[in-house]
Amino acid sequence: MNEPHPRPTVLVVEDDPDNQSLMVALLSAEYEVLLAATGADARAHLANRENDLSIVLMDLALRGAEDGTSLTRHIRERFRERHLPVIVTTAFALNRDRRAALDAGCDAFLAKPIEPDELLGVMTSLLGRCPGRRS
Repeated sequence: MNEPHPRPTVLVVEDDPDNQSLMVALLSAEYEVLLAATGADARAHLANRENDLSIVLMDLALRGAEDGTSLTRHIRERFRERHLPVIVTTAFALNRDRRAALDAGCDAFLAKPIEPDELLGVMTSLLGRCPGRRS
């Protein structure tokens, strides 16, 4: 008998509690969801769960000393040996914001309010898998 595949782990880097709750409600059926409200919280998850992480959802504007662009650069540096997909989920939807995020190494850019089907489709595409399977 085949064992079921573990759920992929998504790190949601988001400082707004309402948006955190929305992401948990949207993703928890198919993903293990980790929440980080600051760059420091995200770095702790990156250090402690490095091998478990499948994908990152990144807000650009975070409370604290580090923003999402800087944190994405850190992820790209830390995960040189394997690609960890990063999707920006932000209210900063100007072309310059998109360009800065993509230049920092983000794989996709979704402006808030986010359409759930679009987010799930982009996640599935970046993971190269069917929902419910680890990449």
